[in-house]
Amino acid sequence: SLSASKNALRIISEFLYESLEIHLNRDSEEIQNLATQKEAEMHIELILTLFRNLMHPIHSPPSSSSQHALIKTQDLHTKSMFISKLMDFHIPQTLSSFFSDFDTAQDLPSTIVFLTMEILSLLLNKYRYNVNSTNASTVKTVNKYGKIN
Repeated sequence: SLSASKNALRIISEFLYESLEIHLNRDSEEIQNLATQKEAEMHIELILTLFRNLMHPIHSPPSSSSQHALIKTQDLHTKSMFISKLMDFHIPQTLSSFFSDFDTAQDLPSTIVFLTMEILSLLLNKYRYNVNSTNASTVKTVNKYGKIN
């Protein structure tokens, strides 16, 4: 399981941070290559999709109430471990602060913006995690982004 392996998540997190750095420095001379920028965006999208998919709760058909309750409890425990690991690597805080800047977010494909918003929404609403960042500016960015596209 990804949540059980700190090294696997560390490597994925480093890869995400490298890709975000390429996006942030896209105007520098060393990263003028459009293919590099597109590749970084693809990596960001793939990693965020993985994180989002791992955070979604399972929907198992209730075969018996006690069995269903056990499955839900195990799933919640697994998700909590995964979110704890994400917090160890400051992923939620980074995503929140990265997307709280409208100029930074508007240059990313809408898929990445909406994956980020879904992840933050799951953290805030489903798991009651408080991202220690300016959530109001993140919401403002999403609202502005939606009006542009």
